[in-house]
Amino acid sequence: MTLSQVLPVLQSLGFDVGVDEHPYEIRVPGTPIRLYDFGLRLPDGEWDIATLGTKVENAFSAAWRASPKWTSSTSSCCGPG
Repeated sequence: MTLSQVLPVLQSLGFDVGVDEHPYEIRVPGTPIRLYDFGLRLPDGEWDIATLGTKVENAFSAAWRASPKWTSSTSSCCGPG
């Protein structure tokens, strides 16, 4: 996924993106690979950490498939409470 695809998914899940950012380029002959290491912060509140990972996986899976569902089905799924 490109950076422009990743950031909206993370933001829709309630993450504050870009707390810190470290881009890396891995050199493999004939294949440039870029890795973006982002620091994320969740808004204040109680979070169900046990289910947060699954919700993030589902959002990225939908975005990967170019499904428009991720914006409506996950935009508030991970909120505190």
